[in-house]
Amino acid sequence: MRNWTNRQLIRVAFRALFPLQLAQVFCAVVLFGLVGGGTAWGQAAGDYRSKQSGNWSSTNTWERFNGASWVAVVATPTSLDGQITIRAGHIVTVTASVTADQVIVQSGGQITVNSAFILTLANGAGTDLDVFGTVNVAGTLTINAGAAAVVESGGILQNSGTVNTTGTLTFASGGKYQHTYTTSAGTIPTATWNAGSTCEITGYTTYNTANSPPGGLAQNFYNFTWNCPGQTGTITLHGNIATVNGDFTVLSTGSGTLMARQNGDGTTLNLTIGGNLNVQGGTLDSNNGTTAATINLGGSYNETGGAFLCSGAGGLALNFTGANKTFTQSAGAINTANMSFTVNAGASLTLNNGLSVSTGQNFTVSNNATLNCGTNVISGAGTFTLSSGGTLGLGDPNCVGLSGASGNIQTTNRSFTAAATYVLNGAVPQFVGVGLTGFPVFIQNLTINNSAGVTLGVTMSVYGTLTLASGVLNTGTNVINVTAPGAAAISG
Repeated sequence: MRNWTNRQLIRVAFRALFPLQLAQVFCAVVLFGLVGGGTAWGQAAGDYRSKQSGNWSSTNTWERFNGASWVAVVATPTSLDGQITIRAGHIVTVTASVTADQVIVQSGGQITVNSAFILTLANGAGTDLDVFGTVNVAGTLTINAGAAAVVESGGILQNSGTVNTTGTLTFASGGKYQHTYTTSAGTIPTATWNAGSTCEITGYTTYNTANSPPGGLAQNFYNFTWNCPGQTGTITLHGNIATVNGDFTVLSTGSGTLMARQNGDGTTLNLTIGGNLNVQGGTLDSNNGTTAATINLGGSYNETGGAFLCSGAGGLALNFTGANKTFTQSAGAINTANMSFTVNAGASLTLNNGLSVSTGQNFTVSNNATLNCGTNVISGAGTFTLSSGGTLGLGDPNCVGLSGASGNIQTTNRSFTAAATYVLNGAVPQFVGVGLTGFPVFIQNLTINNSAGVTLGVTMSVYGTLTLASGVLNTGTNVINVTAPGAAAISG
């Protein structure tokens, strides 16, 4: 159990010193107690620290502070002793079960818990395990009721064994959990995943989840990363993962596949990603079942390698829910068969690539949602729908045309509502054809934001607001009628 009384007395003594003396003592404490990182407290009699790499149970591994200097030990540290520090460059291995508290693993330091042995954290004052370096669990790490373990920024908890938590386990911003199981599923420990923390699945080789997925997926993760270059089979998450508040990233699946949900799973995938969906390598199959799956994406879609698909007839609804987000595929492959896309209310999405909508699938821009196409094309045998109250940004020279072979929207089926906002924002001269419903064309709002100019190919009526942001609107022999009363009907 940690004795904090000495530290409190030291703080009181500091306050009694003159400013110059206080500064001198503070510098001495920092130099004395912070070699390699860890804690800003001075040492107290009974504290332990590693003096070299070795087994926890070996007295040669440790030295002890006697109140004046660090000395050789006659016994190894337990929860009955003071603060226990594993210093940078040292690896301390648990080869016999031990109970401890007030353990600090400095950056560059490591604790390894060997298979068949247990490191138990008792409930002491303050944090019972503070990880700035690495803790590698091949055996068992037990966090007792009331005990607290924190993986700090730069710290890593690696687990190929068992982590039992009746106390609390917290991953701070920049802290990382690595699931290093290879041939069996294992369980991700229950934890608090603070903003900026990461859960990384990184060990699987020949394991496949024909019978059971990795345990512990039903948590509110922040970043979730799949990085298994040795993977050889299909591993399914069985639809059990529901919340990733940060980024969902696939780095590698080896020669295998990561499947978010497979046919026959008793659960339906309904995954909310607060950050980005990043596919950088490997194969991500969102659903190969006959029941529909949903991914609500608050960030951007970024694909720089690998493959993203939905192999099941149940399909995937990919909903974009964030403002000022992008769809980018700079490399890799995306198979949109069985995928539908929706830009949700309040969201805005910019296409940095073209996108195909397959037969029976949809791309929908909802009420109060915005899609900026740039010069990119939405094509395919599916359906594009611009809902009432939506906004569509068009950068193609032909904007939208009656024929599906021109303009930004080239799907077989297209539905353009009059009650929407159309923004012509290309970088080259644009021509407005007859792709919109009705002749003359009636639309609610029209914005011209093209310094190269826009030419009307049809007579149009704007019953909301005509905004002239930049460039020249050339009507030619056609007419644009602004039917709304008042000066606010024309802006710019």
